[in-house]
Amino acid sequence: THPTSTPVVYGSLLANCDRQDWRQWRAQWLARLDKAAAPWSDIWLRHQRRDDYWKHGSICEDYSAVRCPVLAIGGFADGYSDPVFRLVQRLAAPAALLGPWGHDWPDSACPGPAIGYLQECAAFLDDCVRGTVRTGTMRVFETRLDAPDVQPGAHHSDLDLLPGRWVKTTAAALANAPALRLHLAPDGGLSVCPPAVGDGMALCAAFASPLVTGMEASGDWLAMGGPGGVDLPGDQTLDDSRSTCFTTAPLEADTHVLGIGALDVMFSSDQPVALLAVRVCEVDDKNGVSILATRGVLNLTHRDGSANPQPLEPGRVYRATVALKGICRVLAKGRRIRVAISTAYWPWLWPSPTTAHITLYHPTALRLPLTAAEPLLPGELQLTPARAPGLTIAESSDNTSNQLLRDGNRLIKTVEDTSRVRGVWPGDAAGNESVYDEWSLTSYSIVPDDPLSAVVKCEKRVVMSNLLSGLDAVINAEQTMTCTADAFAIVSTLKVTDAGNAIFERSWSSSYPRDLV
Repeated sequence: THPTSTPVVYGSLLANCDRQDWRQWRAQWLARLDKAAAPWSDIWLRHQRRDDYWKHGSICEDYSAVRCPVLAIGGFADGYSDPVFRLVQRLAAPAALLGPWGHDWPDSACPGPAIGYLQECAAFLDDCVRGTVRTGTMRVFETRLDAPDVQPGAHHSDLDLLPGRWVKTTAAALANAPALRLHLAPDGGLSVCPPAVGDGMALCAAFASPLVTGMEASGDWLAMGGPGGVDLPGDQTLDDSRSTCFTTAPLEADTHVLGIGALDVMFSSDQPVALLAVRVCEVDDKNGVSILATRGVLNLTHRDGSANPQPLEPGRVYRATVALKGICRVLAKGRRIRVAISTAYWPWLWPSPTTAHITLYHPTALRLPLTAAEPLLPGELQLTPARAPGLTIAESSDNTSNQLLRDGNRLIKTVEDTSRVRGVWPGDAAGNESVYDEWSLTSYSIVPDDPLSAVVKCEKRVVMSNLLSGLDAVINAEQTMTCTADAFAIVSTLKVTDAGNAIFERSWSSSYPRDLV
């Protein structure tokens, strides 16, 4: 529910104004507030399957409909990076750029390195006009966390600047990449050699992970990559201890992984609704850390697609593929690769309504793409950020913090974000200072042995003020999501004041049946 309270607030903002057009803008603002729509989460929960609501805006329904050149840009720390891989392989005239960044602009995002994003966009548009666009090429940052100048045992949340290099590959190379296939074994091993057991033999005892798996070290799904890496994944050792793990021997050589991998899994469940979270980690025994390389999740009722999910028949053995997030990184010589599998991953995944025990069977194997790539040559990427004219800043701050708290037997993770910008916007009169303050507090709480205890609450506040117009607006949104075994419940409120006077208030309260979730 955290991202859905943000549009409630942003949809209620008003444009910057001066004294001359303040009355006009205020009328437009009040009209916008009067049309405040229900939070996006209400819409999403009405469409828990892949139906026409999702299809109408999905490019994957018909890639051939896109006939113009496309520059697809993404960041590996963001939740939206995988479409870049798909677009570069399926569009008619694609170019792609993938860096280490979070959900922010590539010229200022963390983790770095940053690039000259504006120059890259200008060059692409210039090539479009001239008809000289170089398509079918992907430029991508390859992370290497064992670099000599990196603190031993460092992981993503330790670093604002990731070590590595820029490389390039092609759509053809991605499509035809060989795969490193590693088989899971009953002794907890992970190897290129299949275990000496027959098909359908159990690889482990039935397991159910603690519901708090993921709570401390998962990072945010929509990571902004803020200073200090507090929303990025940390040491995975604790979550590994809560998962069923399979680990290789120390690698005999560096392994360069580029692309979207998968876990091909054979499994059974004792409940009709269950999920799997799969993490692939780089284990550094020397420094005692487990470093996240990639991960993927799957509601197992969606094993054959999301348009028509089907409940699991308890005890029946199924096959499924859990797609992993695309990566470009070096798994270093001397380190080990670990596959950690859990039946819970809070708060990334809402818990299944009943605790499911999963059994894994042979053959189950990890696939990692070994796409060929070569280093970028000097000049093939603008590495120095440029800045367009903008706000004349007198004050700016941006901070994120999180805590893990306990209230009786309930564990609570809180994430607090604050930002403040004060200055003069372009086009405003000198001295017409504006202030923009934004604050949010999201809490995820759960009782470790009760899947129906999950609660997410998000509070968000934006303050906008302008010296000459006298504007002093405060916009508050709050949203809480809970569940029963049969339904989700969401309560949302929006309150707006100007100069301390309440000018708008609206609330929404709704319940939606759980559809195999």
